[in-house]
Amino acid sequence: MIDVDELDTQIIDILSRDGRRSNRQVAQDLQVSEGTVRKRLKRLRDENAFKLCVVRDASSMNVSAHAYIRLSVAPSSLQRVAQRIAGLDACGYAAYTAGRYNFVAILLLPSRGELARVIDEEILVLPGVHHVDVREPVSLTKHRYDLVRIFPGD
Repeated sequence: MIDVDELDTQIIDILSRDGRRSNRQVAQDLQVSEGTVRKRLKRLRDENAFKLCVVRDASSMNVSAHAYIRLSVAPSSLQRVAQRIAGLDACGYAAYTAGRYNFVAILLLPSRGELARVIDEEILVLPGVHHVDVREPVSLTKHRYDLVRIFPGD
């Protein structure tokens, strides 16, 4: 586990708001040297304390349909089902969960018809899948990218 101090947190906060800022710009904002920012970022990346990524607009990726799917899977089949779903090109997120549903995934596809096909022909047929609950969002109210968390092992 890495120790993250106040300066590390400030650097990460700045990059969370605008990941395109240069080390020099971040250093100026924080009134430290560019070398300090560069070394801190290298250490934080090497220790997997954060990841910089790009968030694309779904419409630029030929995605017209997406759904949150919750699955109830037999415990003996869970790992195999999870790997199969996570391996789908359409799967953008997959996680084990606690509660009535023990697995959740987000699927992104070019059409609702293709979404239905993937659910019917590639998920519901998997041995050990007892129940699939599909939630198709109809309107986005809020999405805070800065709150996305990456956990160890990801």
